Amino acid sequence: MIGATTAGVMTAKYKNAKFEAFKSAADAAYAQAQAKTLEIELKNQMLAKELDSAYRQGKKDIDRLSSELATVRLRDPNARSCPMPDPPAAGEPKNQAAGADLSAELTQLLLSESRRADEAALYAQTCYQWIKDVQAK
Repeated sequence: MIGATTAGVMTAKYKNAKFEAFKSAADAAYAQAQAKTLEIELKNQMLAKELDSAYRQGKKDIDRLSSELATVRLRDPNARSCPMPDPPAAGEPKNQAAGADLSAELTQLLLSESRRADEAALYAQTCYQWIKDVQAK
């Protein structure tokens, strides 16, 4: 009986020592993984700030260009001209088409759609840069 009890205690101590060694190795691996995760999160936060700053600057550039173009009146350079009975006045181009200016409404529509396309391109470029930089890590 004493031998069986001693063997049982020794086996339990051996199993407990094995478990403790396994547990401490797992704890060390967990701490290492957690430290690496925090490092990656910090890098991602820095990247996000950089990209956000670049995105905001791009939006400011688009806003500036939109305000500069607000007074522009677009023309259709390929407008067909009707035969003109009188020769053009001095300083006026020969092939200038009468009525080749686009209406103010159409000009504003084209400019606003151009702005939306620029904003979509900026957003896509920022997303692409995020994915590219995250994959590079």
